Amino acid sequence: MMDKQALRREIKAHIDALTTTEKLSISLRLCLRVSRMPLWKDAKTVLLYLALPDEVETDPLLKIAMDAGKRVVLPVVVGEELRLRYYEPQHLARSRYGILEPTAQAEEVLSPAMIDFALIPGRAFTRKGYRMGRGRGYYDRLLPRLSCPSYGICFFCQVVEDLPLDPWDKKLDGVIF
Repeated sequence: MMDKQALRREIKAHIDALTTTEKLSISLRLCLRVSRMPLWKDAKTVLLYLALPDEVETDPLLKIAMDAGKRVVLPVVVGEELRLRYYEPQHLARSRYGILEPTAQAEEVLSPAMIDFALIPGRAFTRKGYRMGRGRGYYDRLLPRLSCPSYGICFFCQVVEDLPLDPWDKKLDGVIF
């Protein structure tokens, strides 16, 4: 089995081989698939992320959520942690990673237990629900705090047979690809 850094590089190369049009088309299809899930439909508060250029674009799902009257929660990198804040379009700014994130003016989520459904990015996933991130551990520290159904979302080229796992790796409820 490949080590994590080599696997990250290989997956990134596969994603980079996709055109922008392909990524957007696949992203829209995946967002529509999520929006049809009963767990999503029943959720009142959902955790999403705003995508980096090499991640599944979630803007269509954000719009679907807002149109359905759901409360959308987004992660914010603060030190070594992900804090959770409600999506408020007027309170967004680019982070040091170039990601749009809610600013300190956005309302903070008081408890992760308030979230009904979480969509989690990653660099690679197994069909069984294990994920590997970018190596900083932000989601590894967040996932144990979530009690809601949590699903990974990725391009097909990010699905691998096996991942090198660490004791802290938490299995997701599923992966959408």
